Amino acid sequence: MKRNFSIPTSIELQFDNYCMDLHNDYNVLNISIQIENKIILKLLFGKNDGSWVNKNNPQRFSIIFEGVKNLEFIKDLSVPYKTPIHEIGFKNTDDKDYDWIMDEKQSSTDSNLFFWFASDEYLKIYSESANLIIDAL
Repeated sequence: MKRNFSIPTSIELQFDNYCMDLHNDYNVLNISIQIENKIILKLLFGKNDGSWVNKNNPQRFSIIFEGVKNLEFIKDLSVPYKTPIHEIGFKNTDDKDYDWIMDEKQSSTDSNLFFWFASDEYLKIYSESANLIIDAL
């Protein structure tokens, strides 16, 4: 999977000069899927308003997965979004043991991205590309 961001720790995304703490500073606000020529999944993140939040980071950003090849998703859709991320990491497509995840150094270009939500739900995805786009500074 080609990505324009890195994952330095199990709670952070690094993009340009921003290091965004998904566990403490952001919530997932929306997950959308478009199915036309290619399957596209979009995760929208919004910044919390706590005093601990890094004020220099974007207010909102999205990760857009284009050409989705593998998607496993457990999320109670009756529960509203605004869900924090517990951890982010990597899993192989055939790995169903969700008690552990690989970090970026252990992963390969064939590894799925794995988002473990604080609500104990998860998203496991592999796509042709994953691009972070800043929606609002």
